[in-house]
Amino acid sequence: MDVFSGSFKHYPGECKKVKGARHGSEDMTWTHDGLVFITTGLGIPDVEKHLLATGTHGEIQLFNFKDPGAGVINLKITHRKEFDIVKMRPHGITLLEDRVKGEHILYVINHLETEDRELVEKFRFSPSTRQLTHLKTIELDSSFFFNNIVAFADDQFYITNFAYMPYKGVLYHALINLFPIKLGSLHFYNGTKSVAVTESHATPNGVALSPDKRFVYMAASMEQTLYVYKTYKSNAQLSLVQKIYLGVKGDNLNLTPQGDALLLAVHPVFYKMVFHLLWALSPECISPSSVLRIPLGSDGLAVESDITELFYDYGELISGSSVAAAYNNQLLIGSVANSLVHCQA
Repeated sequence: MDVFSGSFKHYPGECKKVKGARHGSEDMTWTHDGLVFITTGLGIPDVEKHLLATGTHGEIQLFNFKDPGAGVINLKITHRKEFDIVKMRPHGITLLEDRVKGEHILYVINHLETEDRELVEKFRFSPSTRQLTHLKTIELDSSFFFNNIVAFADDQFYITNFAYMPYKGVLYHALINLFPIKLGSLHFYNGTKSVAVTESHATPNGVALSPDKRFVYMAASMEQTLYVYKTYKSNAQLSLVQKIYLGVKGDNLNLTPQGDALLLAVHPVFYKMVFHLLWALSPECISPSSVLRIPLGSDGLAVESDITELFYDYGELISGSSVAAAYNNQLLIGSVANSLVHCQA
């Protein structure tokens, strides 16, 4: 539970809260020209109560590294009647980038409010209108709890199964987070179904793919470990090539734009994070935030000896860090249910 863990506050430069961010910024995915798509409104208890009370729902927001002062905007979603946007609770997000037209394809994990269903929503982004069009819903096994996702090709992606969850109540979720029970795994969706492609893990969380798609990186939170797997032609076959004990509970992973490092947001004092998840909107229940930079060598493997901590905050500026992205000496840090922070080095 990290009762005696912690660090000293330090930032990579000037760091400020981003305007317009609300209900958290749990995950993000970015384009080569600095656009960042962010999920907000994950249905944890305190946030869920607020969403229902205010008649609001989860959103996908847009941030531009080239104009950080503008803050974030909520992207309008056009959809057919069968897509119930009111119940949307977005979680992990990834994209297939179209560098020519800018019409990126987004895949978003969606935990529908009040419904025991595990979904991935597919959207198309229009750069001219700054809107999303809902294309399809991919339904996955509802006995799992999917967390993070990274696109491999059209309708093909790696996705972390946080744990086998036949019951998704708060108590069961708390037990999984308190004890390192290996009920999760990494899955690959091949266009028709998802299959487990790794051995069992305790709460697999963040997942990322190397630029050449030769390696899959996965952070297992309760194991406090980074795993590196080599891919093969079938994509449903992986072999473990590296395992690094980090000593901290990692959340989401992102590559740097250059592809030379991983950014891992972590929860350095986990017992405070547990209380923060229960009472996220209470100003007293804050949790420290941290971001690690994990360099990657020319062979695609992590350089353990050069891992550094880019950011640490006691929870006053940002509480419960869940993800980070970098662009031109800038750092963007998201949270499960708190603020979104931009740092300029």
